[in-house]
Amino acid sequence: MAGWSRGSGGHCNGCTDWVWERCIRQQKRADRVGPHSKGATFWPRDCSDGDDLHYTEGMASTNPSPDLSGTSIEWKTIEEAHERIRARIHRTPVMTSESLNAMSGAELFFKCENLQKTGSFKIRGAYNRGAALSPAEAARGVVAASAGNHGQALAWAASRAGVRATIVMPTTAAIAKIDATRSYGQTVELAGADYLEAYRAAEEMCARTGALFVDAYDDPFVIAGQGTVGLGISDELMPDFVLVPVGGGGLIAGVALALAARAPRAKLIGVEAAGSAVIG
Repeated sequence: MAGWSRGSGGHCNGCTDWVWERCIRQQKRADRVGPHSKGATFWPRDCSDGDDLHYTEGMASTNPSPDLSGTSIEWKTIEEAHERIRARIHRTPVMTSESLNAMSGAELFFKCENLQKTGSFKIRGAYNRGAALSPAEAARGVVAASAGNHGQALAWAASRAGVRATIVMPTTAAIAKIDATRSYGQTVELAGADYLEAYRAAEEMCARTGALFVDAYDDPFVIAGQGTVGLGISDELMPDFVLVPVGGGGLIAGVALALAARAPRAKLIGVEAAGSAVIG
């Protein structure tokens, strides 16, 4: 889930430029994408009465899109991804909790991608990658390495696109994840004791068979698909801060690009487990 907050002051803590970082494990690059003014105005939100955890009402962004033509993924690729996948995925809710708001002293909102098809945001990038395959690529089939979520998403997407997929998972992957991936109608191969060994086995399979390797994060179509999470956020409200979980970096890269265009005053913060800090 991507979560964000708005403090009581409604200001941006003195930041002068909004900088987004494309957090891909193989490369890091920061590009200046637009002004971030002091004293920015943020819209109030009205939430329904009743349950402690509830939906928020939507509010569309009217921010103009900055010129992002110099980036490796342009703004239009996120719009194109949205058009490809919108009919196939859930529009997941944005929710807030009065209890957590009281504990934190801020308004917290959660983009509930745990309610997405296959159980995570991964379906966005996987389906966008599958829908963008050329006929020749589709005929060759696709291969991915995954410990669970990416594999499930690609298997689901490939089955609906009529494309053959093989998901290479480590032998230590959770049985529930393996069974769920197989349940979507594609082939699962177990190889290696961890994700890196499964990744190498998947690359070897692609070299041997000619299938297309679909990376879980380092793929422009996957990043663009994950970026549609950012569109969903900005359709609901203009946040002060957006906190995004970071693993390989595909989600935060796509969300950063989307918010640069739709909510340029928001400050993006990547969050990762202290015991598995792969980015910073």
